Amino acid sequence: MQHTVPAGRSRALLLCHVHADTYKKNDVLSIQENIVSHIEYTMARSRYRFDDFECYQATALSLRDRLVEQWNDTQTHFKWVLDASAHAHTRTRSCSQAHAHTFTSTTCMHKRKRAGGALSQAGDG
Repeated sequence: MQHTVPAGRSRALLLCHVHADTYKKNDVLSIQENIVSHIEYTMARSRYRFDDFECYQATALSLRDRLVEQWNDTQTHFKWVLDASAHAHTRTRSCSQAHAHTFTSTTCMHKRKRAGGALSQAGDG
């Protein structure tokens, strides 16, 4: 399957999108393979020679990998929700600020006219 980088997007972002669906499996065999992988590659031990503490660390790291995937998805979800909410709030606030500015400008203009009229009447008197 050919993936192209959309205009203005980085290759790293494309990699994230391509691999976004490839979560670690949660079945027993996949977790066991991940534990062995951590023993060999994270701790640089032989899969045939490791102690209980190294096994414990590899198991913890394997579970951590799955938690990190879920945590990142949760963070991404709420970032999108908050960004959409902030965008809607900003748009609403901008509209209300524009109305308030128009009202303020109009009110100030009327006050200036009244003040100018009062000053000209005072000057005539």
